[in-house]
Amino acid sequence: MALRLVSKRLKAAQRGLTDAYRVRGSVPRFSHRKKVLKLHARHVSAALYAIESRIDHDADSALTELAEALLVVSDRYCHARLGALLDESAMEGVEPLPDRENLRFFLSLITAAGTVAGLSLSGIVPESAEAVVYPLIVASALTVAFGKNVRRTIEVLGVISGGQ
Repeated sequence: MALRLVSKRLKAAQRGLTDAYRVRGSVPRFSHRKKVLKLHARHVSAALYAIESRIDHDADSALTELAEALLVVSDRYCHARLGALLDESAMEGVEPLPDRENLRFFLSLITAAGTVAGLSLSGIVPESAEAVVYPLIVASALTVAFGKNVRRTIEVLGVISGGQ
């Protein structure tokens, strides 16, 4: 049961890694540095996953190594070293996790558009309720696709559509 909690907490920490540069506020919104930092964050996440996967073979050393790696990551984050959250030696032999954010965004919008189109063609939703129901469908699709990161996705949509 305790090992499940480790996995759950590690997943929460890794979700924060992908947005570390944005949350830290040290990188401008449209900076060219974001791409490199996102790749590094995915590489660090993959290294942490690799350490976690060794828990089932040698729990004591894997947990110790995982704790040390997370301490290094948090210390370097605090010192705004977002491009060096872990040493290269800790990430050696580990491929970065794939970036699926664009795929999620595309699939959620396709799902929302299909649902809205289907409802409008079927006539199930009264015209007076369309202004409320359709945005709720889009928000629901984004929530399913992005989970806790949905607020950031809605902000991106606002910037794209000129809402901000």
